[in-house]
Amino acid sequence: MFGKNWGIHPKIIIRLYTAVVRPIITYGALVWWPALTRAYNVQKLTRIQRSACAGATGGLRSCPAAALNAILNIIPIEHFIRNTAAQGADSERDKLSEDSRHTLHYMTTELRFGNTYTTIYPTREDWKRGRVTEADEVSLYTDGLKMSGGVGAGIYRKLEASKEWSTKVEHRRSKLCWPEFNRKRTAELISKSKKDIRRIAATITGHWPIGTQTCKMSLPYNPQCRSCKEPSEQETPEHLLCHCPALNKQRARHFGAHQLELEGSQ
Repeated sequence: MFGKNWGIHPKIIIRLYTAVVRPIITYGALVWWPALTRAYNVQKLTRIQRSACAGATGGLRSCPAAALNAILNIIPIEHFIRNTAAQGADSERDKLSEDSRHTLHYMTTELRFGNTYTTIYPTREDWKRGRVTEADEVSLYTDGLKMSGGVGAGIYRKLEASKEWSTKVEHRRSKLCWPEFNRKRTAELISKSKKDIRRIAATITGHWPIGTQTCKMSLPYNPQCRSCKEPSEQETPEHLLCHCPALNKQRARHFGAHQLELEGSQ
């Protein structure tokens, strides 16, 4: 159906996985989700999702699944299964409850005296910037309407998977270029051509068939940069993207600067 340079568009690959394959995987998750406590089972499930992500991005076999998940805004399969199981449990509990017609979610009453929250009124400019709260905060939204049964509100918290990604010790380069799960950035990425997506994903993850990476792929290995030919410079994605003097003109043309810092490459 697809390869690195041929086949259906990555956008269709992601849609097929999320709409067809993933629902099959998570069928009956309410019953079997405790099996996720075994690392072996998580690894098997992760391989399936990684195959879809690698097919969409053209990623190498060595490309980390966590980085591909973040780039494509697909939460890790173990988190998705737990969420699916929790939703199924809520649904079953609603069916057994006498007040299920009026109750959507169940909360235990807890009295807390003292103002431990902050009320903010974000402007339109705040919303346009895409973030109105801190990453680790719980946000509660309401339009102020009140009925006899109480008030309606929506609660939002940053995805657990996104927090897990931002706090990972490994994948430094990928996190600097793609620090969080971002639906808008992902939509912009997968709207490009298959070749461009493959190149961008390789740049973000650093998994190119160059330099030290070729050794991992059992290819002829030459650590020296073939562009600037400096003996002290290794051919790494970071060097080529940010520091290689032979590529100064190209960086100035595309990025407006001869030298770049990886921290500012988002």
